[in-house]
Amino acid sequence: MAPSPTADEMPVITPNRTSPEANIPGILVSGMKGSPGSLQKVLNDLSFINSVPDIRPGKTTIMFFTNARHFLSAYNRVSCIRNIFHPKYDFMKKILMLFLLFPLPDSYAQKWEKKYEFVDNCICGLSKVKKDGKIGYVNKEGVEVIKPQYDEGLTFNEGYAAVRLGSKWLFYDSTGKAITEAIYDDAGGFKSGFAVVAKNNLYGYINASGELAIPLQFSYARNFTEGLAPASNAKGYWGYIDIKGDWIVKPLYDFTGEFENGEARVIKGNKVFYIDRQNKVLHD
Repeated sequence: MAPSPTADEMPVITPNRTSPEANIPGILVSGMKGSPGSLQKVLNDLSFINSVPDIRPGKTTIMFFTNARHFLSAYNRVSCIRNIFHPKYDFMKKILMLFLLFPLPDSYAQKWEKKYEFVDNCICGLSKVKKDGKIGYVNKEGVEVIKPQYDEGLTFNEGYAAVRLGSKWLFYDSTGKAITEAIYDDAGGFKSGFAVVAKNNLYGYINASGELAIPLQFSYARNFTEGLAPASNAKGYWGYIDIKGDWIVKPLYDFTGEFENGEARVIKGNKVFYIDRQNKVLHD
């Protein structure tokens, strides 16, 4: 097994939708020191499928973008393993790898789990399951709250999850009630009360009521953190918007990361540096 990369071995990996270097479809891993095999193992085992994980060990950020049509299942499960590669979390990393390498025997599994092809971790009181190739959600007692009928589904986050029926996405709450119709071409998980949605190649945001809170107007958009969200304009330049959809940092960058502790990493040309909410450069 390849050794886990340390925080010092994990430089910024800029967005890309091709990956001739890796065995992870659509994920750019060139620029890593050493083999990404152990990281790939963790991502696979934790069901990062068509996602945009943002893993931040210390102050080091790594971005993965997939080339799949749906790549907005970003950040739904990142919090579970965000810091496991930081040296101070070495114990947690060992515990996690122990469970990945030596799963509990089937006798410990719930009886209802055995009738499904796949059972995800329980999040917001519900587990994503697969039966006959279709995705649904069950509660801790094995009751199907959302029957397996969908072609794809995200894990629940903040009490909501997006599912795909054919080529269209809709959202459910944790009681099994649909809060939108199946009208979106792409959808992401909820974060800070909003979820990214797309229609006709334009991106916007819905709120927890399923209402379109920020109109579909961006060429791409990602989740809110600290009141700001990365978004890009028609020319492909990135900046930051507030919860009203107004530009707070104008779209001037080739890429913008999420804000954390008042700062965000941005890329312009071949330069990578951090800015604050006023677009002031803080440090490299």
